Amino acid sequence: MAASEGETVDIQALLNELHAGKQGTKVSATRKGAILDQIKLHTRTLSSSDPLCSKSAIETLSHLGFEDDTTDASRVALKCLANVLLLAPPTRQIFLDLDLAPRAVSRIGSESSEDEFLASRLLLLSTYETTYDFGIVFTEHDLAQNMNRSLKKHSERPASTEIEDQYTIMALSETLKLLYNLTAAYPGRASLLQDSVDAIINLLMCLPLATPPLQPPTSHLIAALINLDLVPEPAPSTPNNLTPLTKRAVEILKLAIPSAPISVPPNAENSIPPLLALLHKIYSQGPEPIRSFLKESLLPSASDRALPLGQTPTLPSSLLRLSTTARSPILRDSILNLLFELSGQDPTKLTQNIGFGYASGYLWRNGMEIPTGVVRGGDEGGSVDGLDINPITGQRRDAEDESDPMEGWTDEEKEREAEKLFVLFERFTTHFRSSSERSPYVLQRC
Repeated sequence: MAASEGETVDIQALLNELHAGKQGTKVSATRKGAILDQIKLHTRTLSSSDPLCSKSAIETLSHLGFEDDTTDASRVALKCLANVLLLAPPTRQIFLDLDLAPRAVSRIGSESSEDEFLASRLLLLSTYETTYDFGIVFTEHDLAQNMNRSLKKHSERPASTEIEDQYTIMALSETLKLLYNLTAAYPGRASLLQDSVDAIINLLMCLPLATPPLQPPTSHLIAALINLDLVPEPAPSTPNNLTPLTKRAVEILKLAIPSAPISVPPNAENSIPPLLALLHKIYSQGPEPIRSFLKESLLPSASDRALPLGQTPTLPSSLLRLSTTARSPILRDSILNLLFELSGQDPTKLTQNIGFGYASGYLWRNGMEIPTGVVRGGDEGGSVDGLDINPITGQRRDAEDESDPMEGWTDEEKEREAEKLFVLFERFTTHFRSSSERSPYVLQRC
């Protein structure tokens, strides 16, 4: 929302007064604090033409935030600056062109959680819609060392202390988000942040889980591990924390996915795929005992096969049900990618593990050949762990209900049921045809 003309004049006058203080004019600490409080209120509603979006305003706020000691006024100045960078994206490049990133880097390792939060927030915002090369602050200003030091500090605090202080949790979350963005954009620098792996795992193990579990900081801890090596090379042995990490990740997944027959958790499309990506990474890097544990935890068991797969209240069944949701394609593909990895990237093994009904769409979308035994109708059967299974449904053949579902029906009843199905099919075909004729813009919005 744009400021009115009167507000613009007032804000410019306040900035001029702060700038005069920067040039040597005496401005009392009380007056400086009052001005910054007014500016902070104004930063909640900015337009690109606002005086606060100018290079001069960025310089003034940065000077007050970084040059002054870490007083309350300097922190308010940095909060104003963070709000400006959030609401006016072009100011992020101005911030970086003024060579202010190194000043923020120096604050990340601060003992003050509030200072860490503000510094990480400024750098995090600077990773979006800018042309800055963060390799400079990696090599010349110890960015990785400061982040490693900060995360180690968080991991050494008692869990109760870590969650009770608002700024401590906010600082941890911002630093983790910054770590994820940097390791994604600069994979060649990820090794510099390798020292943070133990700290992140310790935090994930110790901090209590919320309900639902995939909320900050847990969600950020999971995402931060995705671009780091869990078993760095060369490694003489598997890290001691990989097994508890694996069990914790499976525990979180169980809590995140409901056991209801058809129930997609809120925000599942965004919250669950990073956890599945972490499990995928653990499986690909972990030793055989960890791989076996993941197979036992995530693939259908013999008891799941007492019914067609996906019908029991277990984690593997819940994953299979979620893999059919058309409204969450990222979640669907993340689940099936993980199950395909657990099946040795073998289409036949995947079909045996989860049944043709769940595997066929994934295989077709990824251009993989469907196993010939299933294509012929499943007469060749299949075997999983010595059990004779129906490769279409994944159910044990000895548990299948062989009774005729239409037993006792008259010919007239069968004909009426066939007519109902025909009408439903015609409606579906008509709806699908009309949906496919929508404009691309409408389809994108749906």
